[in-house]
Amino acid sequence: MLRKRIAPTLLSLLLPLSVACLTALANLGCGSNDATPQPPSPVPSSEAGIANITVSSGTMQPAFNPNVNRYLVNFGHLYVPQTMDVTVTLKDTKARLLINGTERQSGSAVPMTLNAGENRVTIATLAEDGVANDTVFLAIPKPDRANTRVWALNAMGGVAVDDTVLTLTDAGGAVLESNVPLPKDKNGSLVFALDPNKKYNIYANGKGTAQACFANFHPGMELDENGEASVALYCRANMAMNYPAEAPIITDISFASSNAANADWKTMPNDSTYRGLKSNVAAVKITAVSKCAISETYAGMAYPIYINWDTPAYAASYISDGRAQMENSTPITRDGSRYFQSTWRFDLPSQNSIANQDHMLSVVVFDVAENRTEQRVYLKLVDSGANLPNDEDLQLLAPTITAISSQTYGITTASWAGRDPQGPSDPIDADGVRPIDEYGASAAMLISFDTKKSTGFAPPIRGFEVWRSLGDDKHFQKIHTTQYASTSTGTSGVHQFDDRAVPSDLTDTTAYYTIRLFNGNPANNGYSLFSNVLPGRLLPPFTTMLSAPAHGSVSNKVWPTFEFDITNPALLAKGATDRLRFTLYVKDIYYNIPIIKVHFRVNLNELDESGRPKVYWTNVDGEIQGPATFVRLNGSKVAIDTDNDVFEEASYISSLLTGRYYDWYMQPGATYQWGIFGADGGQISSSAGLGTMTNSALNAAHFYRQYEVPAGSPAGVQSFAYSFGSNAMYGLTSPNGLFTLTIDTDAK
Repeated sequence: MLRKRIAPTLLSLLLPLSVACLTALANLGCGSNDATPQPPSPVPSSEAGIANITVSSGTMQPAFNPNVNRYLVNFGHLYVPQTMDVTVTLKDTKARLLINGTERQSGSAVPMTLNAGENRVTIATLAEDGVANDTVFLAIPKPDRANTRVWALNAMGGVAVDDTVLTLTDAGGAVLESNVPLPKDKNGSLVFALDPNKKYNIYANGKGTAQACFANFHPGMELDENGEASVALYCRANMAMNYPAEAPIITDISFASSNAANADWKTMPNDSTYRGLKSNVAAVKITAVSKCAISETYAGMAYPIYINWDTPAYAASYISDGRAQMENSTPITRDGSRYFQSTWRFDLPSQNSIANQDHMLSVVVFDVAENRTEQRVYLKLVDSGANLPNDEDLQLLAPTITAISSQTYGITTASWAGRDPQGPSDPIDADGVRPIDEYGASAAMLISFDTKKSTGFAPPIRGFEVWRSLGDDKHFQKIHTTQYASTSTGTSGVHQFDDRAVPSDLTDTTAYYTIRLFNGNPANNGYSLFSNVLPGRLLPPFTTMLSAPAHGSVSNKVWPTFEFDITNPALLAKGATDRLRFTLYVKDIYYNIPIIKVHFRVNLNELDESGRPKVYWTNVDGEIQGPATFVRLNGSKVAIDTDNDVFEEASYISSLLTGRYYDWYMQPGATYQWGIFGADGGQISSSAGLGTMTNSALNAAHFYRQYEVPAGSPAGVQSFAYSFGSNAMYGLTSPNGLFTLTIDTDAK
């Protein structure tokens, strides 16, 4: 079908008119080319739900559930912090979040300050639509408990134990908290929150250690000025790995008016503190059971049970008066299991408890696997007092602290602290100083004081108190009391105290000490005047590391160069110490005799032209010779070049000191051991046999510093410091030596 055409003349007339009309209509907003319509606005979300709530401390009860809007944060018996974080995550991040009325971001931790009593947290959400909402409530009670710090150390004077796990029970043994981790970097931190009026058992197990227990721990009796308690647990090396790692159980602590097997022994209930007359606690009897024999341990403990009065008991500080064994590891059955039971009895110094009525009996029990249990018994002796007029009047006597030896050990005293005759005396901060390497560190302040009067007479005393101030001499606190079992004059009036409770920053802080004596004379309630004040300061720790010739190497020189490293360069800094002493020791393995034993002294404050400290050596008469230019200090590395006439002479002279003048150099084809010792390095002990080093701290390489004493101090008073680079556990030489060295048969 044909369409009708419009004449061209008419079309050409209509088109301009049509375009003009459409343009006009478009300008009026109603044209056919109007803008594309916008989609409708989205509907605001009505999602106000909470996806999750977490807290940084404690446990939410019940666990988070979107259908639950009330929760309790329970801390159990764990430490309650001053602040904790609450983190709320919303299902829809476009919703608003308000915590206690303040708008917060979804998924962000919000710190909350916890006050005593109940703390309430209100969590409110409002959906994007401004209508839907949700509200959740957290109740966070903060009980009135004693926050308790916990140390887990490998010995008194030791370092933190790896992978420690703690268990807390009540006095009856019901588990309150289990599998509580105590990482090394948290050692000594606040762990538990305990009722100060109750008693608890605290257990610690470390990686490969025996178990440690503090039984009947009474936090209320251990509070410091901050209202916090502290407990130290000693996880010793398990000396019998096939034996159970279970701490002994102290089953009975009884007192009597006399120390006799058939005395009328009275048991003190575990939930009470003894209150009564001195005469009723003249002796104590301890009974303990363990799954291992309660006898001498593999670490060489002389006795399985130790006690002390008013200070912690350990193997180098204890009361031995009247000690008698009544029962030795008798097999018994307890709760269906086999145990071994031992009983010991002791005299107590309670009859000499002058002035102070409140006392503490410390009891420590070991079994043969080194499992350890400690318990403290608190006593109030109502008839104590300075009521012995026949005792010497001390009120005008001022004792004199004559010396303080500040001692740092670059190796933990872990395995020998129990046998150390000058061992630690307090369990807190027993790691002493910050370790410089993996060998740990420990420290002590050895205090010597004189009680003689101006006439030279040393009056008998019944004990003394030690007071300490950190950082200055203005803020003294009593840190220790020694109560003698009977009156004592010491050694010609001289007494000693070993402070192992040194804070970890004492290499940066000076400690000031003063002493006060006491006895039973009523004058001044039995007390003397305070002594002079004397400061002490620890040096940083270090060890020596043998480096060359390497262990097992073969030397093509009869006189090789020996090298070792000082692990802590801080000791070599200008003004840090006065001198370094060490001995190069070489021993013939076949004959087990020393071939070379040359002692050196580095004067760190005396420098040569190149700015290096001068080194001296000792001749046969003990005189200092040198400088010894064949010894070089390059940073913390020490090199001893033996291929020179001076060293050969020194070696020959050292052979004269040992009586072996025919053996003073190494022979081709022979094998030797070499190491670095101290002032008397490698000395043969006539009582211990050939090849045995003397057990003296000075026999380890060490730094020394002499301190100035306060103006006006009595004549002869000294304060000095040592930093020892080894201990008996490592034979007093470098912890990575002795090194074996063979001289090549063709060596020159």
